[in-house]
Amino acid sequence: MTRVVAITGIAGGIGSATAAAFHAAGWTVVGADLVDPSSSTPLDGFRKVDLRAPEVGDTLATFFAELPSLDALVNAAAAQGTDTIEATSVTAWSEVLDGNAR
Repeated sequence: MTRVVAITGIAGGIGSATAAAFHAAGWTVVGADLVDPSSSTPLDGFRKVDLRAPEVGDTLATFFAELPSLDALVNAAAAQGTDTIEATSVTAWSEVLDGNAR
């Protein structure tokens, strides 16, 4: 039986590199992200999801329940600000915290 890994943030650099490593080792790779991953990212399943959304737990639980197993979970999703501290609004900072802590 093939092992299954789920990767959040699969469209980003860390997520896609992690997907490639698991795929090369023979794992089934599924992922979730706010944006579509590159066509070069090896994927056996994908769910477009906003990890900051309050219902994200239910959405991912449904997605994971559809899998034959879940042997590993890699949380590579992260939000980051690009402004200086002085220029970062409270709203932007809240989005970073929601994306990284939820």
